[in-house]
Amino acid sequence: MYISVFMGPISLGPAQDKPNIDLCLSQAAAAAEAGFAMVTFGEQHFNNYEPYSNPFLMAARLAPELGGTWFGTTIVPLVFHHPLRLAEDASVIDLLTEGRFIMGMSAGRVGFSPDFANFGLDPERRHEIFASKLAILRRAFVHTADQPPLVMDTPWDRGALNGRMMPYSYRAGGPLIAVGTNTDTTISEYAAQGVPVFLGPCLPQDAARKFAAYRDATAAAGHDAETLLGRSLVTRHVIVGATEEKAWERAELMAGRNPMMDRSSDTRSLRELSEVDLSDPAAVRDPANRNAVHVQSWIIAGTPDTVVRQINEYEKAGVPQLLTRFTVGAYNPAEIGASFRLFVDEVMPQINATRFPELRDDEIRPEHRPAPAATMSAESVRNDVAALAGRWNAVIATPMGDQRVVLDLAVDAAQVTGTATQNGATVAIADGSVGADEAQWTVTVTAPFPMTLSYRVQAAGDTLTGSVQAGTFPPSRLTGERAG
Repeated sequence: MYISVFMGPISLGPAQDKPNIDLCLSQAAAAAEAGFAMVTFGEQHFNNYEPYSNPFLMAARLAPELGGTWFGTTIVPLVFHHPLRLAEDASVIDLLTEGRFIMGMSAGRVGFSPDFANFGLDPERRHEIFASKLAILRRAFVHTADQPPLVMDTPWDRGALNGRMMPYSYRAGGPLIAVGTNTDTTISEYAAQGVPVFLGPCLPQDAARKFAAYRDATAAAGHDAETLLGRSLVTRHVIVGATEEKAWERAELMAGRNPMMDRSSDTRSLRELSEVDLSDPAAVRDPANRNAVHVQSWIIAGTPDTVVRQINEYEKAGVPQLLTRFTVGAYNPAEIGASFRLFVDEVMPQINATRFPELRDDEIRPEHRPAPAATMSAESVRNDVAALAGRWNAVIATPMGDQRVVLDLAVDAAQVTGTATQNGATVAIADGSVGADEAQWTVTVTAPFPMTLSYRVQAAGDTLTGSVQAGTFPPSRLTGERAG
């Protein structure tokens, strides 16, 4: 099962904005270190919730710290975005995370805050707006310079994409997307398209039913149902305590005043509400159980062993991924931190939590695929060191297109010297050496901006292969042939 974590804090005023942002960044880094499958950030505007506002800025800040943990958005309200600008932002994050990115989107929420009024949109047309912008976004992700302009002419977006999408994503076909919804018809619609779904909080039995329907619909449409299901999720608040009493005391402090509940005449504790029998659909529909439905849809609370049991029940019910949330309620770093640490230290080791699998080569754009592994033995390479000497016409496949370079190399024992000529400029190579299975050197260039290029190559006969890394960017594939 995949265990992910959502950063969704609330600020009670401007003084808490930066502390909340810092809390989210530190918890996300800790989650990556602890082996969570994904960390997610949302997008809110002008309402004290999620004060970082822009999840893409958070992704850019966190990308170097995430390692094998993915980044997701839960949720970007697509209706408030220009699709071309959003395509650029998403592609940048896809590059920075090397394809470990899922952009969850929705048509926005009505009633939670006046976002539609803030952005001058009609909420009654939000699904129409969403469909229009999503269609443009998908086309933009794969638009190339040799294609006709991508023209937008809708009531919400006008203009054209003249040129290529920039940057290209790391993942072939563009960044992964998901749709946030709890509506059965929408789940079926996007299952048929092969798009993962991000469910909001709902009763465990409802989540199980919705995911079973999603699995069946994706399989019926010929998609890889298990992969798509694994990228789908349901969200739950998780509140852990050393004892049951401490966990529910913490829950009352963090979630007891949620405005989605009316506790003015309901004297039951959150713990008592969690114990109401809702197995009968009639009990779910009973207005007297409205608060109980909320608690059992939103909150997992208890000791580490209790939380383990509840998470295992989700896995047995066919729920593929649980998006946990510890930043519950107003800024309270002591309680949030204590609950999170108990989960990391005592819950994670007991559950079958795994990371997402690494991307396959066919999921990565050709420009970003790693150079082929060496096929020659170390002894063969050492014996063929002399093959490096001479002039080579090489091509570096970069995200900005193919870059041609002429290499003039000389080999003396374990040292490589020579020059690299690119864009009319010839530069001496430095730090050249021959190891057991490859040759390495660096070239410092000044245009289009100062940067050190690190070469790692192998020669076999008249063929040169390897990679070139520009600064901190991912390595680019190098191929070359001996000059005539």
